[in-house]
Amino acid sequence: MTAVRRLVRAGLRTFYRHRTEREKIRRLGKARWNQRFKFAIVRNPWDKVCSQYFYWIKTNQHEMSSRPIEFSDWVQRAYVERDLQYHDKHKMFMPQMDWISDRKGSVIVGFVSRFERLYEEFEEACDRIGIDTALPHVRASKRGSYQDYDGAESKETVRRCFEKDIEYFKYQFQER
Repeated sequence: MTAVRRLVRAGLRTFYRHRTEREKIRRLGKARWNQRFKFAIVRNPWDKVCSQYFYWIKTNQHEMSSRPIEFSDWVQRAYVERDLQYHDKHKMFMPQMDWISDRKGSVIVGFVSRFERLYEEFEEACDRIGIDTALPHVRASKRGSYQDYDGAESKETVRRCFEKDIEYFKYQFQER
């Protein structure tokens, strides 16, 4: 996602980072909203949660680098217990569908890319809006696959928390 942000800042316009689409509509107004090309990037929920955990460690959020907590414990405390030490910004734990849909659950962005196919689909989005640019690869993760970290309990927790995403985007936990 960082590569997309950098590219957008370099040439395209971006606004209201970490705002849901409904929040953007309220800020822009429906008329201005309707004039824009809207796109979103979604991610396999199990991979998203694993990535979030390792990003928090890397950036030492809530001292997770200096005071480590196991992945399964973090999932339990952040997603089930909603312990404010770990579940500090509710929006960051919401299903992705809640970011990109209206109150009735209909997707309100014109193009949704899957993180797993980001490079190909970003090219398609650029074609739609008439720009010719490539997406640089930034901030490659050194962690393993989410399957390496998700035990049965964590796997089920993510399934429950991201049920909307899993159903709408047909995501699955890919067994090795």
